[in-house]
Amino acid sequence: MAQVLRQWQEMQVICVCCVCGEARDDIAAAGAWYSLSAHLSRYGIQEQDVTFSHTFCPVCFMQYKELLGLVPKRCSGLINRARGQAKNDKQEALSASGGSG
Repeated sequence: MAQVLRQWQEMQVICVCCVCGEARDDIAAAGAWYSLSAHLSRYGIQEQDVTFSHTFCPVCFMQYKELLGLVPKRCSGLINRARGQAKNDKQEALSASGGSG
């Protein structure tokens, strides 16, 4: 059991949005989303060294909910502001780290 736990702790799992393909940065950027290639190169990770888990990024999740009619039309303005804020946050994080993506 201890060996299985140790292997689980050593395994790197990267959450990737199943819609846009961006990866969540759980290492330094506290959940920010970047392109997968930018995330891998930022940390020097090789694709064969990680396991991928698919999920939704916040923006795609809201778009999906909107598509299914689960978000009232009156919330469309909030969704658009969230999309803009997510884009601004990503640009600021990339500028601060000196990266691109």
